[in-house]
Amino acid sequence: MKTIFDIPRTLNKDNIDKIIEAYKELLSDIPLKIEGENLLDLLTQLKRGKIGKGPWSEVSIFEAANRIMTDLVILLGVKSIIDGEFPDLEMFKEFEVELGNENKKDHDVISYAEDRILIGEAFNVAPSFFNVKKLKSKKN
Repeated sequence: MKTIFDIPRTLNKDNIDKIIEAYKELLSDIPLKIEGENLLDLLTQLKRGKIGKGPWSEVSIFEAANRIMTDLVILLGVKSIIDGEFPDLEMFKEFEVELGNENKKDHDVISYAEDRILIGEAFNVAPSFFNVKKLKSKKN
C-alpha cells in the first residue's frame, strides 16, 4: 500500500494485521528530525510546515501527529475487539472505519451484528483533555 488512501476502511480478522503493518510502513517514511534556524522558525515548522511524508503528508507534523495517534487508536482498538479482548463484543466481526479527519460517516467506527450496532469515536488526547473530548463526542 502506497498511500493512506490505499488502506482499506473495512476491517476484519482476515485483514487487520496486514492493514496495521501497512499503516506502520507509511509511518516509516516520516523524518525523525525537524530543525529550525531559531525557536520561532522551529515552532512555525511544527505548526504550519507540511510534513511531506507519511500517511498525512499534506499537513504539519503537529496535525499529522494528531491524526496518526487517532488512527492508531482506531486500528489497534478494532484489533483488540477482533482478537477477543472484549468478550461482550465478540459478535462484531467487521468494522467500517474513518481515518485521519475523514468525515464521510456519522462515526469513526461502525459495526453491525445481529440486532446490534457498535459505534465509536476515537481520539488520542492528554489525560487533562479526555473528559472534555469525551463529552463533546457524546453530544454529537
